Amino acid sequence: MSGGVLVAAIGPTGAALTATGRHVTSCSGDGVTVALLGELHYRADLRVGPGRPDDAERIARVYRRGGRTALAALEGDFAFLLYDRPSGRVLAVRDPMGGHRLYHERLGEQVVIATDLATLHRMRGRRADLDVDHLAGYLAAQSPVNEPAGTSTPFRGVGRVPAGAALQVEIPALTTAARPLFAPLEVPPGRGDTLSAAAADFREVFVAAVGERAVGDVACHVSGGLDSSAVLRCAADAAARGRCTLVAGLSVVYRDLRLLARETPYVDSALGIAPGVRSVRLDGDHLLDFDAFADPPEHDEPYPGLWRIAMDRALTLAAFEAGAERVLTGIGADEVLDTHPFHLAADLRSWRLAGAWREARRWAAADNTDPWTVLRPYGFDPLLARRRRRAPEVPAWVRPEFARRTALAERIAEQAASGAASHPVPSVGSALAGIRNRTGDPVRWAVAHPLGLVVSHPFLDRRVLRAALRAVADLRPEPTPSKPLLRAAMGDTLPDPITTRRRKGHFNEVYYRGLLRNRDQLVALVRHPAVADQGILDAEALAAVLDRGAVGGLRVPELHSLNLALTLARWLLQEAGRGPHDGVLPSRPVADDHRGTGPQEAAR
Repeated sequence: MSGGVLVAAIGPTGAALTATGRHVTSCSGDGVTVALLGELHYRADLRVGPGRPDDAERIARVYRRGGRTALAALEGDFAFLLYDRPSGRVLAVRDPMGGHRLYHERLGEQVVIATDLATLHRMRGRRADLDVDHLAGYLAAQSPVNEPAGTSTPFRGVGRVPAGAALQVEIPALTTAARPLFAPLEVPPGRGDTLSAAAADFREVFVAAVGERAVGDVACHVSGGLDSSAVLRCAADAAARGRCTLVAGLSVVYRDLRLLARETPYVDSALGIAPGVRSVRLDGDHLLDFDAFADPPEHDEPYPGLWRIAMDRALTLAAFEAGAERVLTGIGADEVLDTHPFHLAADLRSWRLAGAWREARRWAAADNTDPWTVLRPYGFDPLLARRRRRAPEVPAWVRPEFARRTALAERIAEQAASGAASHPVPSVGSALAGIRNRTGDPVRWAVAHPLGLVVSHPFLDRRVLRAALRAVADLRPEPTPSKPLLRAAMGDTLPDPITTRRRKGHFNEVYYRGLLRNRDQLVALVRHPAVADQGILDAEALAAVLDRGAVGGLRVPELHSLNLALTLARWLLQEAGRGPHDGVLPSRPVADDHRGTGPQEAAR
């Protein structure tokens, strides 16, 4: 059974909410109907009254007590639909990290809201027109993002409910407005904490975040790194208290890729945290990047990380086969816990040139690299970013006509400028940008949901993020050890090999080998009429660049642009094969005065 689908059909006389799936709950009574996909966390903090209400009923009680603004107190991974019949209003709400999707479209005399685009396509009964401006924005992105900001989608007339927002539909006028519901993630006021004090605070909220998610039959990613090991430690403690059953540790191990083969002893050490857990090891040598392009999971929108989804799919399938109900990952730790020497720019700005050079040498020594590879990106580039006005470069594999029609050069320049001025404190700005890029979860939607699995990321818990951001703002970064906050918070609970290692291996070889192995397939993809005839990509220019990329001849920004082009091409091919009635609709509506889980519907 799939994770779940929500649909609202809203007309001048009322609304019908339909919900089905393993992770759906719903309730209806006292004029308010709620259909929820996902789950709430920190339920006790809501203080919703007596009994043991399910999550949909909790939402209804919060709304009855305080209206729309009271919903901002909710925490968790969710999307929900709420129909207030007396007020003639429907709300469609997503959590701030965008754990589940919501789209909306005007179809005749109705506004339809759904948690996936395939359902809207089926209800429309015809193919929607592509929004080329949205696709141009996709190609202009300066970094890989799980979900674009804003309300546009790849299809004209179809809108997105942004993460952390509520779409409000008024009956009978059927006017729609999407407005932020949850407060933006901000850096808490600095307290001048020492590392030990900040680590104590972080440990408390992190342990609680894992505890909220470690319920039922749980599998954990085990990479041998600090992040996944910390999650495994907390999950094992929760299992010891009887809160969950730890059914598997999931690892990808390598033999032929020499750098990554060195990670296997660390995987063994991490599994020592929970010695009784079943170890599921996948052969990483056969899970190279771009391998999934031959048969990717269906995905609603172009996804910049599609090239690595073979590994994600294999890990998720392994969890399912091990009997897990949910998977806990270490995703999100890199974005806020990795430290970088952004203070070098301040040293240069104050003409502390000798001090900046000494700092660059210290950081370079930690990575066994040249000081200029540190001083340039973290010292000079931030200083010069606002002064340099270089003409934006449109990739050579984008057709000039498309670039002109969509003002692609201007879009690239605009996105580059917005990234350079994200926050007055560069380290905080970098962390916030990383968090923004993690908003949305295509792997959860495309891979885990069809299997009925829950995927949770404790490091992306808002309470954890706030604690980490406070430390980023307060503490001066050091080159070693890596992730000092997490190491100080959890180090005494983890095996020595995990806490004393300096760096983890990178996945460059997985990428380049995958690009080379799948080169012919990728060239055939960009030459396919369903892709080439869209007038967006120059197939021959892209094929030439593929050859350079496969042998390491492209810079990182060029590789990012190449990934965007290839993932867009694969999505265009998928959409060309979609029938006008593809998609699955829930079967039965949530009945009035109903509370429960499963296929349900709300009456008009």
